[in-house]
Amino acid sequence: MLSGRSILVPPGLALKPIIEADLSAGPREIRALEQGEKARVQLRLEYSEDAGQYEIAHFGVDRRDLALEIGGTLLRTVKVHAIARRAIAYSLPIWTLGVIMLRDKRRTRELDGLEPFAPTAVETLHLTALVYRIAEISNENPAFAVAETMGLKQRTATNWIARARAAGYMTTVLDQAAARRIAMGLFERMGIEEAITEEEHQEFLASLVGRDGDD
Repeated sequence: MLSGRSILVPPGLALKPIIEADLSAGPREIRALEQGEKARVQLRLEYSEDAGQYEIAHFGVDRRDLALEIGGTLLRTVKVHAIARRAIAYSLPIWTLGVIMLRDKRRTRELDGLEPFAPTAVETLHLTALVYRIAEISNENPAFAVAETMGLKQRTATNWIARARAAGYMTTVLDQAAARRIAMGLFERMGIEEAITEEEHQEFLASLVGRDGDD
């Protein structure tokens, strides 16, 4: 559930100030669970404009019909931020899927032959800022996200971020339609059909569970 008037953040990303989610979580996100076991997680995230990211306001685990106690031993195995990042990904505009998919396919080495991005192109700087912002609001390392998504070494990614910042993409809400167009254009670049349905969107995000690193 998303609530509140959307907030537009640089470089053109519309966010809801409050995300309330009820998600299923298995052993990849709650390590104390056995294979096939599922618990429910209820959480509320609130966007902090000062911090530039979502903060966890409420987080709870419901064992449902599992024969286990929700105590300290189990809670220490919960990947809280990984689950929160999944809730954030579900809440983002569907057009951001191209950015998320590009990073995942880079991570799994499915795009080793992808044409490199032109480092000084306006679209590249805009995309760099978009990747950075999505990672930042999700409480991830933005510089690492840029390097992984754009296929760069860490030092090069830092330079691209500096260029994007100098050009105003990090601090100014620019053309939201342009951000959408650039993100959607990634599908063609990856050789993927652009017409992604909401069901396919949800299925892809669900497939990322356990592939985004540790909590």
